[in-house]
Amino acid sequence: MVAGYAGKENLRLESEIDERIHDLISLIERKRMDMAQKAQFFTLDVISGWAFDQAFGDLIVDEDVFEYIKTVDKAMHVLLSMSELPDVYSFPEKSSLMKLVAPSATDRIGFGKLIAIAKEKVAERFGDNRKVKVLWRLKAEIDEAVDNGSISSPTQDSEARPLLYLQACMKEGLRLWPPVTGLFPKVVPPEGETSNGVFLPGGIEIG
Repeated sequence: MVAGYAGKENLRLESEIDERIHDLISLIERKRMDMAQKAQFFTLDVISGWAFDQAFGDLIVDEDVFEYIKTVDKAMHVLLSMSELPDVYSFPEKSSLMKLVAPSATDRIGFGKLIAIAKEKVAERFGDNRKVKVLWRLKAEIDEAVDNGSISSPTQDSEARPLLYLQACMKEGLRLWPPVTGLFPKVVPPEGETSNGVFLPGGIEIG
């Protein structure tokens, strides 16, 4: 994810921020406001512009368009509570209840709407009319590397890095579905656990 948000591979990073600043100034000139709330709109418009190549437009219409901020505020209380009560969280996770309450791409607001936008952008880049060409190009690059003997089996990291199209496909996958872990503490099993030669008593929380 770093490359997409650090300016190394995102050539529109600065121009995207400039456009959002223009939107913010335009909003400031039009009406009175709670700057703390508009700062959230600004941040979300910038990040969504980078991630989906199209800002949500919160600053343009002066509202939480997809109720993402509202959803996060509500969800945070639940997530923090569940982090302290892992047994409570595990019940809906293991049952079919999670399928009923979890965000879905069919939702019109909140996290589900973001999932829908991500799927839409993926379809634009790797849909039925594109994925075959992408796959062919990726296979051609790999086949060429195999034929000229530049990669071994198993392939080494130093051998895979020069395969630029492969790297692009991998990074795009990580960008759309980042392997981000939660920051909540983990509970040691009742019987305890040994990690790196250190015994951790059962029931304690590791953050």
